[in-house]
Amino acid sequence: MSLESPPNKAIIITDFHNPDTVDQIRPNGGTVILQPIAMRIPNSHGVYSPSQLRPQKAVSYEEFLARYANHPRGMRVCFDEIPTPTTIIERSELVTAYGFGLDCWYVVTP
Repeated sequence: MSLESPPNKAIIITDFHNPDTVDQIRPNGGTVILQPIAMRIPNSHGVYSPSQLRPQKAVSYEEFLARYANHPRGMRVCFDEIPTPTTIIERSELVTAYGFGLDCWYVVTP
């Protein structure tokens, strides 16, 4: 089984981390919590996991729209606490990640 997208096909992003989730946060205080992700286990499939070295980042809804929302990317992320090389691919899901400049990639926490 290959995790690579076929050429000339659109990537479908799941509902777990999408802009609709961010729009629901605005009435609840206007803060967006971003979880940094990193490739904790090097792999050829490009599967990332939540970073344990960088803390979560809280930004205002307006800052999220200005700096991150225009830079989405579909990425495979494994949310297991302790990912292993054998399960990281099986338990990964396609989510929307956001990046800005040379900063790391982030996913929006629900």
